[in-house]
Amino acid sequence: MSSSISSSEAAASRAWGRWLLWFAAIFFGGIASLYLLVVVCDPYSTGRFTPFTGVDIAIGYRHLANAGRARDQQFDAAIFGNSHAARLDPPRLDVLSGRRFVQLSVVTTGPNEQIAIARAFARAHAAPAPLLVWVIDHYWCHGEHTPPYQAQAFPHWLYEFDDGRYLLRIFSADALQAAVHRIGIRLFNARPAAPADGRPEGDGALADELAAGGLARMRAGVRPAGDGPSDVRFPSIERLAAFIGGLPPDVTNVLVFPPYHISAIPQPGSPADRSLNACKARLRALADARPGTISIDRMLDDAAARDASNFWDDTHIKDPIVRTMEADIARAITARGK
Repeated sequence: MSSSISSSEAAASRAWGRWLLWFAAIFFGGIASLYLLVVVCDPYSTGRFTPFTGVDIAIGYRHLANAGRARDQQFDAAIFGNSHAARLDPPRLDVLSGRRFVQLSVVTTGPNEQIAIARAFARAHAAPAPLLVWVIDHYWCHGEHTPPYQAQAFPHWLYEFDDGRYLLRIFSADALQAAVHRIGIRLFNARPAAPADGRPEGDGALADELAAGGLARMRAGVRPAGDGPSDVRFPSIERLAAFIGGLPPDVTNVLVFPPYHISAIPQPGSPADRSLNACKARLRALADARPGTISIDRMLDDAAARDASNFWDDTHIKDPIVRTMEADIARAITARGK
């Protein structure tokens, strides 16, 4: 009797072991197949490990989709920034400047992330010489006494030229979704997830990013004064200078301080005012030191800055003022071309 039971238990154990082996083989084989699908489909159009040529925007998240936009050869000019740059419109700038613009700004990013995107764009556009428009907001002017703003979970690995790190990080739910969408675009004429040039689509995404505190500051009208030293350095500007200095001499850079509401512009003579002016002076010196680099300052105490109807909050302009900013950029570009 016991021998019969022992044999039955051994048979059940073997059957259970075979089931576990089959389950593991199917599970891990399925994961490996999905990983291979993602790598070969190149969901963010980076040009790595794929038979697909060209660029397809298969995902709406800008921090991911911009990896493809940055290498798209139909563009020879690009916009870098965060929400302060997001409303600049590529088709309008195309008409005004004669260039082909792509919008590569990503909300909630800071200088490090924007330089990473610009590095990818410049690497992919060696010829003809590209044009880079930088929207320089107050985050660029943080000195060594104030930690610079850092975006959370920005995919630096997607913009670096490091295939090993790319392969380690590429597999995710977002990548799998984008891979399937890219297959649909390629084989079934599915619509892209977003415009190729990154043009802004409505105000909803921007409005979601605006802080209620910005509206309160604009209504209160109390201008910042600062209580720290004004003789700070500007590490983000220095990183920008190093990046621009490493570009070919025929690359054009336009450095733009965007308009702010008067409530976000420092009180004259205050430490905050001296710090901002020092930051602006450093940026002008950067532009003066390198041919083909243009500096535009719209962060001024002027009539537009004192009209609250021009702003969503204390640092975000509405479209009529965005149009004047686009015109300023285009004039600077065309004037340099004369």
